[in-house]
Order: sequence, then C-alpha cells, then structure tokens
Amino acid sequence: MKHIQRITLVFFFVGQLLEKVNCSNDGQVTNSVLISDYINAHNLKICVLSSCNGNLELLNSFNGKSDTWYSFTDIAVQSVEFDILFTRFSHQIGVVVDLSCAEIVEFLREISKRIFFHRERYWLLFSPDMNRTEDVLQQLNVNADAEITVAIPVEDSARKNYRLYEAFNPCSERGGLLNVTQIGTWTLRDGINLALNKTKFENRRDFQGITFKGVVTIPEIPNRETFLQHLESVEFPHLNTISRFNYRIFQIVQQMFNFKIFLQRADSDGDLKNGRWQGAIGMINRREVDISVSGYRWKDEYYDAFEATINSYATRPKFIFRHPKLVDSSRVFTEPFKNIVWVYIVVVCILSAYFLRHIFTAENHKKVKVNFGNQSINDDSWSNSLLLVFGILFQQGYSIEPLMISSRILTLSILVFSVLVSQFYSAFIVGSLLTEAPKSIKTVKQLDRSKLNFGIDDSAYVLEIFDQSNEDSIVKLRERIMKNGDKAVMDLYEGLDLMKRGGFAFNTDATSSYLKIKKILTDNEICDLQDIVYTRETPSGPVVPKKSPLTEWIKISILRMGEAGILAYHSKIWIGTKPECPLSIVHFVPVDLLHFSTALYLIIFGIILSFLILLAEILVHSFQISNREINTKAILMKWHTLRESDNKLN
Repeated sequence: MKHIQRITLVFFFVGQLLEKVNCSNDGQVTNSVLISDYINAHNLKICVLSSCNGNLELLNSFNGKSDTWYSFTDIAVQSVEFDILFTRFSHQIGVVVDLSCAEIVEFLREISKRIFFHRERYWLLFSPDMNRTEDVLQQLNVNADAEITVAIPVEDSARKNYRLYEAFNPCSERGGLLNVTQIGTWTLRDGINLALNKTKFENRRDFQGITFKGVVTIPEIPNRETFLQHLESVEFPHLNTISRFNYRIFQIVQQMFNFKIFLQRADSDGDLKNGRWQGAIGMINRREVDISVSGYRWKDEYYDAFEATINSYATRPKFIFRHPKLVDSSRVFTEPFKNIVWVYIVVVCILSAYFLRHIFTAENHKKVKVNFGNQSINDDSWSNSLLLVFGILFQQGYSIEPLMISSRILTLSILVFSVLVSQFYSAFIVGSLLTEAPKSIKTVKQLDRSKLNFGIDDSAYVLEIFDQSNEDSIVKLRERIMKNGDKAVMDLYEGLDLMKRGGFAFNTDATSSYLKIKKILTDNEICDLQDIVYTRETPSGPVVPKKSPLTEWIKISILRMGEAGILAYHSKIWIGTKPECPLSIVHFVPVDLLHFSTALYLIIFGIILSFLILLAEILVHSFQISNREINTKAILMKWHTLRESDNKLN
C-alpha cells in the first residue's frame, strides 16, 4: 500500500513538473511568434534582440529560420557597443526589449542619449503592465516620430494574448507629454489585429501646444522694423523673399499640428570655420533650435550639418538686361540684305553702266542718228552711265532718250531690277518698324560677345551658384566679369538701376528681382527685357537638426499644401515672374535718331567729299589758267623778240 502511495505521489510531482514546463514553453513560443509577426508586419530585415537573465532565452530559436538577420545581446552579462549594434545600413532595424529586466532602464537611457528612438528603428517592448511601461518611457527621449509598440500580456492568458500599445511623445525635450494608446491586440490564433484606421501622421498631429525654437536668416531689415514685423509685412516683397515665403508656410504648419515656434533672427546662413558652423546653420547643427524657417540649398558639405526636409522654394539665377535695339547702328540701312546680295547689286549696276556707255557711244554715231532721224546726243561718259544706273536703282528716274531697241531693252531691265530691289528693301524697313525687334542675345556665348557691362548680386547664394558653374561659356564670362573685382558685385537696388538705364546685364535671382522690376520699369522698357538662364533652378527648403522628430511632419504638411493649392497661392505673391510686354504686337515705332544717324553720316560725308573735290577742281582750274597765261606771255614775248630781230635785219 505504501509502495502504491509512493508511486502515485511520484506521478503527481512529475505531472506538475511537466505542466510547468509546458506552460513555460508556451509562454516562450508565444513571445517568439509575436516577434515574428511584428517583424513580418513591418518587413524588417535586421532585428536586435535584447535580453537579460535568460528572460528571452528561446529567442535563439530564430536563428536560421528566416531571411531576417538577428543580433542577440544579453545586457546583463556583456557591455553593449551601441553605435555598432544599432548602426543602420540599407534596411530599417527592429529592436526587441523586455522591460521586466532590472538592467533595462540604464540600457534604454544610453539609447535615448544617442537619439535611437528615431523613425529609422522599430521598437517592440515587452512589458509586464502599464505602470512599468510609463515609468520607463517617461525617463527617455521619445518623440513624435518614434516607432514604439508595447506588448502587455492579458491577465490569466498564460502569455498567449497581448494588448498592443503605441507610445510616443510630441517632443520630450520641449515639455511634451507621453502618450500610450492601445492600437490593437495579438493572439496566438489570430496574430496581430490593429483597431486604428488612421495613419501615424494623422494619429499624432496634436503636438499639445508645445513651443519649438526656430531661426530665420534676415541679413537686413528695412524701415527700422523688427524682424517679426518684416516677416509679417507684404511690403518690399523682393527682400528676404525665401524666409518670408517659408514663414507663411510655417504659420499654417503650426495650426495644422497645434504647436508654436519661438523665432530667433540670424544675420547670415553661416559657413564652416575652424571646424565649427557659424550663423543659422551653426544653431541648427548644435541643436540650439529645432527648425530653420529659412530655406537652404542642398550641398555636400551640409551632409553632417543638418537634415533637409522638402523643397518649398526654388531660386532661378539669371542674367537680366534690356536688350539693345540695335547692336551696330552703322548697319541700319544695310541690314535688309546680306553682304553677298549687296555685292551682286553693285556688280549688276557696274555691268549695266558698262553696256549703257557702249550703247550710247554707238547711238551718238552720225550714221545711226541719220537712220533714226534724231539729232539728240546722250552723254556716253563713264560717270554719266554710272550716275544714270544708280539714279534708276534709287528710284530717281532717268533723263536719257534711248534710240536703239537694245538700249531700250537694257533700260527697261534696269528699271524692273530697281523696282524689285526697292520692294524687298522697303518691305524690310517698314516691317522692322511695325513689329518687335528680334532679340539676338539668347545664350551665354552671345551675351559674352555683346558690348554690355555686367554686375552680380551680392546675395551669397547667387555668388556661390555663379562661382560653381563650370560650363565653358560661363567660365569665360565669369573671368571677364571678375576682371573688375569687387566693382562687379553690388546690391539689388544698384544693379537694377543700372539695368534700367540700359547696356547692363545683372546676374541675380529672378524670382525676387522680378518683383522689383515690375515697379521700376516702364512699359517700353519691359518690352526690351531679356533674361538668360545659365544654370538650372536651385531648390531649397526648411531644415532641421539631425534625427529631428519634425522631419516627416514638415514634409507631409508642405506636400499637402502643394496639393491644396496653398503653395501656388503664396507663390503668386512672393515668387516673381518675367513681366509680359503690355504693348500691342502691331505698334507704330517712329524712326529715332540712332537709326537715322547713318543717313546723316552719308549726306555729311557726301557734302564734305563734294566740297573737297570742288576745292581740288578750283585749284586745278586755277593752275591750268595760270599755266595758260604763262604760256601765252611766253609766246608773246618770243613773238615780240622775233619781230624785233626781223626789224633789225631789215
């Protein structure tokens, strides 16, 4: 009987032991399955499993069972190389942590200092209850972009069922409050069941009215305003355009997410000096502020300085100038025909004069006159023939009386030729006065070959973009401009004033300059306006410190404003476009002195040449008369001498 009791007692203890083992294994399998489901749900390829005291000893069962790469760390017995363990390569990292570990708080604090609770990593925290969860997370730097899921087992479920919670804080460094909200459940049978139908962006859009620190770059403020008054004002839209445009965008962003920005002013964007960033970029780099309202272009040297968000504004550096109406005023009356055409016209006129001269010589023969019964004589000199042909060409008629059929045919041919030439010539001149003059300076090479003077806007980004342009024609033009040194660099007002006077090309940001140009140019001057693009537009946008929780929220909000047309609305106010010529296409333009000067030069040259030839003719005639008188006197003296000698002989 005692043996039977002993055997029964042994079976009882073995059964209890097996039951405990099964329960333990069920709990461990449940954790493993939940982790697998979480990794698959987020498509993670790298997972860091952290445990202590063997609480997650069955996590070794993952090894070799999937294409996810696992790293196992027992924080109770080994030191952790955080920067190596949590380094992100090409895939996002999943991290599993058991909050029931005694050493876990210090482990998470070190993680928090390195800002590893970032959107680049997915965290699955196993916690025994809500109190433990809040006690731990309130000590950490958890922000709005954190991807933290807390799994708390349901009571009396033998760790087969879990409640899943989402944990985040709008910004722990700025006094935000921890938010832990249930988002679903997990069961061994059904897996993960999420109850929320909102995106993370929509679920976390309330930032609880916290105040972020921001910086805006404003080099100069007009009219003794404060920088906030200048940002709010719509006057002088060409000044600090990027900052004022983005300021209005962030006013809407603040309303969308229920937060405020305490703005500070910086005089310059800043650059790197002695390994330390200056200006607004330095404030961002040292995390003294959370947001830079001013937009920055993306450059390689900025990679370690800050984190870009999204493009909200694009600068368009261009050369802007009033196109000269005529590059060379001395060629006004020769422009209708190319040089080769003028050569042919002159050759035809000379040949026509040659044949006319010989025909007139034949007509002046006595026998020919007798045959035609006409006694009139046509001047058959070379000068008269040339004068006659050019007189016909210039529509001045002719004064000859051709007798022979050959001379009449030649005269008629010259008349027809002169009419056709005159029609082409006159049509071009009249057409050029009725239509807008063609603009021949359209490329950087043509701009370099022009007689224009040049200047560059003293804005830092305009100078930098122009200096970094390496196209051959731009390099050549830059060398020409920079021969003047600092004289070529000037502020916007001086550059636009010189551009308005004409003969000056100003290199500036067209998006802001056109806002000023519309106010200072007349309608006629606007019609002369020409710009030349020498580089593609340069996008810029707000920036934040590295690993900022606001990055995704700024990106999404600006994209949504673009979809809603808000960006387009503000662009019409703050982004200038080239003004259109307000004058009609058919506009009667009077001939000005510049175009008429060539005719004056020709008549003055003709008068002077004629006067000089007249003087030469007078001198030659006087010389001939003088010689004639001398010869006459000599002959008379000789005659008198001979007569006297004859008288003596007689």
